[in-house]
Amino acid sequence: NTLWGSRVDDFFSFEIGDLLDDDAIIISQNTDQANAIVAMRSGRDLQIFTTGAEFFVPQADLDPITPNNIAVKAATRRGAKAGIRPAASEGGTLFIQREGKALREFSFSDVALSYVSDNISLLASHLIVNPLDMALRSAVSTDEGDLLLIVNGTSTADTRTAAAAQSGTIAAFMLDRSQSVVAPSFFETDGEFRNVGVDVDDIYVIVKRTISSSAKYYVEVFDDDRTTDSSLQYFSGAAAPDQSLPGSTAVSSLSHLEAKLCAVIVDDDIQNSKTVSSGAITLDLAGSSYLEIGLDYDVEVKTQPFEPRLASGNVQGQRRRVIEASPILDNTQNLSVNGHEIPFRTLPLTLGQGVQPYTGIKRVAPLLGYSREAQVTLTMTAPLFCTVVGIEYKVSVGQ
Repeated sequence: NTLWGSRVDDFFSFEIGDLLDDDAIIISQNTDQANAIVAMRSGRDLQIFTTGAEFFVPQADLDPITPNNIAVKAATRRGAKAGIRPAASEGGTLFIQREGKALREFSFSDVALSYVSDNISLLASHLIVNPLDMALRSAVSTDEGDLLLIVNGTSTADTRTAAAAQSGTIAAFMLDRSQSVVAPSFFETDGEFRNVGVDVDDIYVIVKRTISSSAKYYVEVFDDDRTTDSSLQYFSGAAAPDQSLPGSTAVSSLSHLEAKLCAVIVDDDIQNSKTVSSGAITLDLAGSSYLEIGLDYDVEVKTQPFEPRLASGNVQGQRRRVIEASPILDNTQNLSVNGHEIPFRTLPLTLGQGVQPYTGIKRVAPLLGYSREAQVTLTMTAPLFCTVVGIEYKVSVGQ
């Protein structure tokens, strides 16, 4: 619970000296409990995260911290999890609470004139299970927010959901604090995510996969131009580092996916899945411009239960039916609404032509079946491109 600072420009000297401005600093957090320091961050003030509380070193105007003016003040009593470095967010600092079950934002409140620790994961705490690592990718365009990725560990005590209790998953939070938006989601792959890191706008992960009954560790990067995991891409006339499109149906260089059942995308069309043998597969039909081979994964997005505001009162417990749904799409090639696959091919069909990306609104109706939640579930049946900007749907409420 003690903070040491070296002499200025003498990083290995911690002698207190005569308390000059460039002398070393030693100060302890004297509280009613033991608060072991687990992390620090330089933000609005010097922020100190411990196992039992959060502290800060206030600074007046532009004065530097010196042995004569340093003071450590307590802010909140939540505690931070050791081993996970807090991430700088827009105006605050994101950290994992001590027990590893909540994501909090340590930020200065003009109302309280002190720091507060708001619970960011209040509605999605079940997605966070014994975190191992955390990284934040700041927004790189005006149509997105910051993306926080938390790598989950194992937990035998947490049985709220089978998926959340699985090790090696990622809890992802899209954050836009200026608009009070916190959008949680959940990532899993054929294997286990072990670490995550961000380099400007590139997201890197270390993934543990079982290849030919052996554990393999790969460094992989998230790529918006791919629709499968741990994939290789082949292009016609490509130069390094891309793979050149083979002139026949035989495709090699796939030893990193040995014995895995892989999805095959050729010229924006899906072929039958293939199992890699001796680092190679044989295509059903050779491609002319583009080929991607990788691991498929499931996609599911579900809306919140529908609860209208009617003059007659709430409809809690009453049966409801989604009559129709109209998703707003951008460059989309595959999507299903409540199990109904949306057609994206247009007549007349051309042999060998892939699925053309569609931008606009697709209407799906009628949708049958009553429920007490009236939720819309969006899924995918093929590893192609899909971007859902929004969705409008009509609901009928029965008595």
